[in-house]
Amino acid sequence: MKEQLDNKINSPKIWYQIIHGLNEKEKFPIDKLIEIFSEEVNRIVQKNIDPEANIVFELNQDKEEIRIFNTEAIVISDNDMADIMFDDPITVKFFNISLSEAKKINKSVEVGDTVKIEIDLISLKNSNNPSVQKIPKIIESSILQAVKRLQKSIIYEKYSNRIGETVKATFISKNKKGSWNVQINEDGTMAHLPANLISAARAINPGSIFDVVIESVDEETKLSQITVSLDSPKIVEKILFKNIPEIANGQIEIVNIIRSPGERTKAVFRATEGNENIDVYGAIIGQNSSRINLIFNELNEGLDPEKYEKVDIILHSDNVKEFIRRCLEPGHLVSLVQKGNDKNTFYAITTKSGLSAMIGKKGSNTTLASKLTGLNFDVITTEEAKSLKIEFDEDKAREIDDLIRSEKRYKTSIKKPLRSDFTSSRRNVKRNNNFNSLELSFEGFDKDILAFKEKEQEFFDQENHGLEFDELIQRYGNLESEVDSLDSEEFNEEPVVEVEKIKEDLIDYKKAKDVAKNFKIDNDLSNFGLDEGIDLSDINDEEW
Repeated sequence: MKEQLDNKINSPKIWYQIIHGLNEKEKFPIDKLIEIFSEEVNRIVQKNIDPEANIVFELNQDKEEIRIFNTEAIVISDNDMADIMFDDPITVKFFNISLSEAKKINKSVEVGDTVKIEIDLISLKNSNNPSVQKIPKIIESSILQAVKRLQKSIIYEKYSNRIGETVKATFISKNKKGSWNVQINEDGTMAHLPANLISAARAINPGSIFDVVIESVDEETKLSQITVSLDSPKIVEKILFKNIPEIANGQIEIVNIIRSPGERTKAVFRATEGNENIDVYGAIIGQNSSRINLIFNELNEGLDPEKYEKVDIILHSDNVKEFIRRCLEPGHLVSLVQKGNDKNTFYAITTKSGLSAMIGKKGSNTTLASKLTGLNFDVITTEEAKSLKIEFDEDKAREIDDLIRSEKRYKTSIKKPLRSDFTSSRRNVKRNNNFNSLELSFEGFDKDILAFKEKEQEFFDQENHGLEFDELIQRYGNLESEVDSLDSEEFNEEPVVEVEKIKEDLIDYKKAKDVAKNFKIDNDLSNFGLDEGIDLSDINDEEW
């Protein structure tokens, strides 16, 4: 377009090609383009040449031409025209016409009348006035800017009401900080995919096509108007609606979904009014984990199993203490103690063995819990709490250490090779109904040291919700005893070597502390719609 404007800006054929080309390529309406071109040229001519001018572009579709006119040229005598032509003939012809020339257009015109004359924009380059010589370049720049504004307005009108919609997009190029430039396939509109809305675990190459979600559309911006995501909470929400009928029909409400793409997703659910008796957790997990497996596999489609994203299913609770505990899982919370005078910052006290799970990979567990609750958590161990003279429940700390050791023993037992006749011999094993599907563990979660927590939450949150913590531990211990009582010939489990256990704990602790040193919580909770936070005025430290 730029070269065409420079070389033949006055050519009716070229003007037609320019406007028709924009119509074909960008799908801009021709009448809208002609209106914009007329407005921009008129504005510049009025400002720099003749305030009374009225410039219009007229389309002749049959001849495929667009001609430019000034409808307010003034008729002057031939003598006057000859006199002023000496000053600047190029400029004069934009707003004046001699009587003899005017009568060729309309025989009845007189001096002082106005007539419509065709003008030559490119001729302004030959003006005697240096300021006028610059006008064609100003017109070119102005038209280009106007076309961009038109393009933005069309994009905004088309996509502003489609936020949350899934569209197919081709990945064009990756930027230095991990973001991508993508092109929406349906019309070629460019969009921006920020690095924080795509999992680093995804192997993406230029030319790859994925379903993306429209996150936002800006009306005025110098960059891409459309922001999309490949791994946003909206993706999880759509998968849940598709696979959980109770969510789709309104029996179960998705309270909130917070996501760290490629690391962990935390989703909060509750039964809607009138459906309080529904088994929310069971509906989401499904028989033999069938539903959660579908969700999990769809969420991690195309990823290396080693890089699968964790999913935490959280049941909402009106009990603030209980809700915070659930949001911090799979971390094991010993106590929650307010830090100084800040009512929104708390020490989350855990044990050495539970530190890694509490923080999560790259801090994902505590960060997501912070966003869900509107609180900031400073994760410390019981030893650190003692050094800071912070009181905590030491009995609960011991119980949690025992619980984690039990989980690790269970983890070891299910990974050991079983006898070929295990399927037939296990018929005599006594089981608790809450754990019938334990051997059908979530695909990919068996990579996590605390995968057992997924079923532990079911045990705690369903029929046992009214028990105190020590009673739950007792019942949990009974279940553990049942497993331990199995015939050793069936499992052939080797004894746990305590020295190796201590070494393992020390290594885990060192790794977790390295993460903790650099761990920071995002305080800008307003970005996540959590300006109000959670009212903790009724929490007594001693209750933790």
